[in-house]
Amino acid sequence: MMLTLVANHLRASTTPPETPILFNYESKVCKVTINRPKILNAQSLEVLSLLKKEASKWDLDNNTRVAIVTGAGKAFSVGGDIKSMYEARNDVNGREMIDAMFRTQYSMDYYLANMKTIQVVFWDGMVMGGGVGISVYAPIRIATENAVFAMPEGKIGLFTDCGAGYFFSRVRNNYGYLMGIAGHRLRGQEIVKAGLADYYVKSEKLASLEREIIEKTDSKTTLEDVRKIVEKYQEPILDKKLPYEDFVKDIFGRKTVDEIYEALQNATENKEFAQKILAAMDGQCPFSMKVIHELIKRGKDLDIKENLKNDMRLLQRFLDGTDFFEGVRCTLVDKNDKPKWVYPTLKDVPQKEVERYFEKLPPHLELQLP
Repeated sequence: MMLTLVANHLRASTTPPETPILFNYESKVCKVTINRPKILNAQSLEVLSLLKKEASKWDLDNNTRVAIVTGAGKAFSVGGDIKSMYEARNDVNGREMIDAMFRTQYSMDYYLANMKTIQVVFWDGMVMGGGVGISVYAPIRIATENAVFAMPEGKIGLFTDCGAGYFFSRVRNNYGYLMGIAGHRLRGQEIVKAGLADYYVKSEKLASLEREIIEKTDSKTTLEDVRKIVEKYQEPILDKKLPYEDFVKDIFGRKTVDEIYEALQNATENKEFAQKILAAMDGQCPFSMKVIHELIKRGKDLDIKENLKNDMRLLQRFLDGTDFFEGVRCTLVDKNDKPKWVYPTLKDVPQKEVERYFEKLPPHLELQLP
């Protein structure tokens, strides 16, 4: 990747427009743009590797004080390029490629969660899966009216990864369980109400906000300095409660997914909402839902690093199974939406198998994080 250095520290990317991720430097700010709008900025191994390589320079050269991360087009990022993983599953090196993709994702998530450079993310569209992973740990997360936040991995027979055990377990009143188990989406202000974003800013104001951050950032700029800039652009949120929050607290506070499902079936209040969630759960992989429930339950007592290590353990076992590839086939390839899961219903899922998925891997397969 070629970068031109200008005398006044203005640095601009000279890479061609089709480059999957762009790095544009001005003063002490780098604007990062995931640049795959035709596929909603789905991340490839190349995207993650380029981001990791570039981000590793920021804390070392002391020339980048703030990184503004956004996505081209209508999405921030819908996550990993899952379809390409499905297509590679039978290749000679397919398993290695998929493994490398997720290892890079998780190590990138951890690196960004701990880096010194101040990160500001603009969620001005869909942010899902791996797109959540590279942005949710930023100290300044901005949602617009166009933002849609979701972790829908259960629908493709996978699990909510990228440390979801950490951040979903910390969403108040069991709302994280609703989002993980049912793939429930939050939009706009709801993302801020849940504590998954820090500010609500209208999309039309992002350009002015970005310009002010660039103009006012120097080598001494602090996180608090950037927050004060963002606060001038934020919209007030008057009602702090999430939709059906008390109902969700009660229903998703049950000990098992089976009990949650039964409580939704027997709900005498908020019946329409309960039926909507039941329909969503009926579209999820039963085994995935139970793993996600266990992941969030365990995640509350673990830090980001240990949650990501759990993700790698789960990933290896899911790759050894068939549900993930079956879910991708039905949802993204054949699109017939009739997957044949290993365990067809919640009652069929053995809890011992769920717990086995969390067991430590052989040392050479464990996720290595600093």
